[in-house]
Amino acid sequence: MTILTLNNVKQVFNTQVDLSVYEQKWNPDDPAVQAYMHQKYGVSLIKFIWLDLSTKNEDDDEFTNIGVRDEQNTGTAVDDMENSIRVEGWLTDYFPGIVFSDHKLKEARTRALTLMRLGARYMPVALCSPLIDGKRGELNTGILGNYHPVQRRVVQEDFIVAGCTGIDHDVLDRNKTDIERWLYDELNIEKIYPANAGGSITKIINAIYARSEGDTAKIVRKKSREDWMEWLSTSSDMKDETGNRIDPYIQLDSDPDFALYKPGMTNTARLIRTMLENGASGRHTYVVFYDDTQRSRESLKKEFQNMQSDIESAHSNIFNYAQKSLDMKGMNICEMDNKVQFTILGAVPLMMDGNGHEKAYAAHRLIPLNKF
Repeated sequence: MTILTLNNVKQVFNTQVDLSVYEQKWNPDDPAVQAYMHQKYGVSLIKFIWLDLSTKNEDDDEFTNIGVRDEQNTGTAVDDMENSIRVEGWLTDYFPGIVFSDHKLKEARTRALTLMRLGARYMPVALCSPLIDGKRGELNTGILGNYHPVQRRVVQEDFIVAGCTGIDHDVLDRNKTDIERWLYDELNIEKIYPANAGGSITKIINAIYARSEGDTAKIVRKKSREDWMEWLSTSSDMKDETGNRIDPYIQLDSDPDFALYKPGMTNTARLIRTMLENGASGRHTYVVFYDDTQRSRESLKKEFQNMQSDIESAHSNIFNYAQKSLDMKGMNICEMDNKVQFTILGAVPLMMDGNGHEKAYAAHRLIPLNKF
């Protein structure tokens, strides 16, 4: 019989949870449990502990699962989890989150983020040790922990992102033989793609090899548009030309307008139309760029700068069109001083490559396009 102690029992939002419940279901002293943990997560189970969420911040990199999964905590994942906890309480039917000795989450980030937003202080987690030390062990656990049908199951892009990250951190050699051995031997990829499933594994190997050349292995921070809007709401760079704060969500008719856009021809056309409509009514447009695809720094910078160039060209073409349309003899409006009715504030800090974007992200600062 398990003896309950105060240290074992804590309130998890609206549910009283006892760690001994986890210990009874997954006893660390049971060889069968350890065999399951080795296969399922690539770890050895040490014990169950309480994780103090008051020491965490939503902007911590561990909550974006950088380099482990292609998408994490984007869209409605947290909202859906919050609704589930409010209605059903905290369920001990499922294995809890996993931490290593650094107490950083390696799995169950969405659950932790949800509890933080609900105001809960503690979360039950399993303290584990990886079968493979270092970054490679973290990558393996992040992938293996999502071989399930619920929430968002691991997909091809997750393997590709993890492989590129492993190469970038020098824990995986950039050759197809080593990449293949890692996928088959350590990640048991055939569980997801039996018998190569129409060449899926081969495509993953080729994609990892191709993307990891040069700078393309660098990882883009994947956040939804809604998440970036929330991030921008506390950015000190969201100010108009007079120094007044720009609210990304609410702009009154007399306020300058704000636009958050991804690069692309269609979005450029939409943005130009928005700027023209705002300018015609005397409203200035402030713009920030973002993206949510895995591309190199150089590729994203070029896309952002091309979008900026197209917008500036459109502004110049308006004057050329007006000059020819009005046929004002003796007057050239193209030579007059004119004030643009838009300002590109910069781009959100997307890159994870040690060149300043991480610090900017933590400080909620934008990246000027010429320094992206």
